[in-house]
Amino acid sequence: MLYIIVLLFFFFTWFFVRTNYIVLELQVKVPDYTPDNLFIIGNHESLGQWTQQSHQLKKINQTTFTTNIRVPKNTSLEFKFTLGSWETVQKDQFFNDTNNFIIIAKASELIELQVSNFAGFERESQTHTRVGHFDFLRKFESKLLKNHRNIIIYLPPSYKKNSRKTYPVLYMNDGNNLFDANTAFMGREWEVDNTCQELIEKKLIEEIIIVGIYNTMGRLEEYTPTTSKQHGGGKAKLYLDFITKELMPEIEKKFRVKTGPKNTGLMGSSLGGLISLYAGFEYDSFFGNVGVISPSLWWDDKYMFEKYIPNKTKNKTKIWMDMGTKEGMDSKGFSHALLDTQNMNKLLIKKGFNKKNLFYFEHENAAHDEFAWATRMHMPLLFFYGITDLKIELNKTF
Repeated sequence: MLYIIVLLFFFFTWFFVRTNYIVLELQVKVPDYTPDNLFIIGNHESLGQWTQQSHQLKKINQTTFTTNIRVPKNTSLEFKFTLGSWETVQKDQFFNDTNNFIIIAKASELIELQVSNFAGFERESQTHTRVGHFDFLRKFESKLLKNHRNIIIYLPPSYKKNSRKTYPVLYMNDGNNLFDANTAFMGREWEVDNTCQELIEKKLIEEIIIVGIYNTMGRLEEYTPTTSKQHGGGKAKLYLDFITKELMPEIEKKFRVKTGPKNTGLMGSSLGGLISLYAGFEYDSFFGNVGVISPSLWWDDKYMFEKYIPNKTKNKTKIWMDMGTKEGMDSKGFSHALLDTQNMNKLLIKKGFNKKNLFYFEHENAAHDEFAWATRMHMPLLFFYGITDLKIELNKTF
């Protein structure tokens, strides 16, 4: 009798699982220049949860790839195709950004999709929006992270004119979004180069070198200090080791940068702001200036506010922190992100930070996007590198 009950249990379990899961066969048409490796990355565990552990497709012929994805019935899937990194993400026929593919998995079926282009195969005649002088470290390899990325270096106006002059250096996360609309998310750059050039030409800040560190498909993992049960992550130390042990020595060897924490900064937005704040305490022997733009302080049950910063003592780090008043709003119009930064500001003041080493700014009616960050980019640059007593405010009075 017990044997029969066990068999029935396993049968019904098997039947329940089988009838509540479906298999989607994806068949993807791609350009004839597509290499042998095509990946799908998206919001489900079978798609890598938007991390670099993405799902590889099988090549059928030069223009067709296929794969099967098993998911619970009625799962909402969002995804994109890449050739292995965000630098080669899918594009439309004009090489513009595309929306995510969205599928509601209602039944097992064949789904045919088409990708027009991939980033990195743009026409050579495409116009860039960079302003000033730049250098590049292309496909810079990290043995620590076991990946590679592009590094873009903004050089100040006098760099090629005065071969003896050295400069402070600012490392910035999400480097692909900083200077060029052609590489920026949704085609919207921060215009850091434009802003920096203007401030330097008007003699409002000292000349600086800016090192833009491109993100990768592992952005969420690399920019987060802890592993969240819901989102994963937790490779911030490894990423910061990559910067300080692999990238920084190369920059100091090839470019005339001043060294030491007083002359070295790190800045970023969202998760890039989160890791910048973390670096300001955990790696303060390297980074003396940290730009914490619209930080994702919600990460891992507000770990930075609840557990990390409370156990740290004040150091010599200079901190810029800001938030838009329309970021992280709920259905009732309340901004939890704004409250998080307000509380973090109070905590830092309690730790002993003051107006000389902490500047907190709330950007009225600003959302969580590149447009808002570009609009106020002059403010942290003035705070860190200003050489006049000009008041730091959103409206440009210069």
